[in-house]
Amino acid sequence: NAMSLMKNNGLKGMTGSTVQFYTMIKVQGMKRIIEYMGAMYKGILGKGIKAANSFAAAVNAKDEAAFAKLFDTGAVIEFPVGSKAIPAGEFLKGAGKDVKLEIKNLRSGGWFTSGAVDVTGGISKHGAVFFEFSPKTKKIIGVRFFWN
Repeated sequence: NAMSLMKNNGLKGMTGSTVQFYTMIKVQGMKRIIEYMGAMYKGILGKGIKAANSFAAAVNAKDEAAFAKLFDTGAVIEFPVGSKAIPAGEFLKGAGKDVKLEIKNLRSGGWFTSGAVDVTGGISKHGAVFFEFSPKTKKIIGVRFFWN
């Protein structure tokens, strides 16, 4: 991005950044540029990564209190996608009872955080997990597991 170009390359980076910004204005217009810049600071960002790691830690420790604090009212977990959605409050007592999770390569964008997941315990699966967050409460409203 433009800031890292300037930071890492000095004057050369500043020139590259200016050309990049001018091209963006020419192609997308100023309104879209303002929306683009604003979107970099909206969303769950680092808090989503922290919540996803806390989710895995709570599942692995079977810590119902810590687990419950992560979720908004009415949150559901699809374990895996395509199966019946489980209310978050029932996950540790049912499908998540014997499960251990390892989540890696977490990324956040907008109100979503995703990563690779290894599920062990009663089952052994490798796949992806997506967390959706409420823009209002910043808590998890949905978790979706995907695997073959």
